[in-house]
Amino acid sequence: MIVKEISDFIKDQITTILPTYKELHYVYNLDDNERQFARAYGITVGSSTTIPGTNRAATFEGSFNVIFTNSYEPKKSVGDQAARSQVFNLHSDLESFYKVMYKRPFATVSGHTLQVSALDISEPDINNNLVSITLTLTVQYRVQTI
Repeated sequence: MIVKEISDFIKDQITTILPTYKELHYVYNLDDNERQFARAYGITVGSSTTIPGTNRAATFEGSFNVIFTNSYEPKKSVGDQAARSQVFNLHSDLESFYKVMYKRPFATVSGHTLQVSALDISEPDINNNLVSITLTLTVQYRVQTI
């Protein structure tokens, strides 16, 4: 339950911070999305591991992957400049997003989410006129056991 709440909270933050972004229909195979998703995102859930915490709750660090995409039109006259431009644009948008998310509590999620404890930004993936970058948020959260 809390993992879905965290995922929904991240989604709400994206729609607030980056309102021009639309949610991807397909997050596991980006090629299945229609090209009108010029600026889009998707969220997947990664692994979680327990860390020392309190006696009455299991404390986890879980990874939540936010995939940001942007399409581009290649032009032979300028080489891969359009793709490189989209990489920089995505990084700018990522910065706007993670400045709000990093080291701040997720107060709206059942009172059990502690904070984003780490960020990881993937190398850009450029394929079929689509640039994608994955931002992995490591989130500390607690699940009540008693």
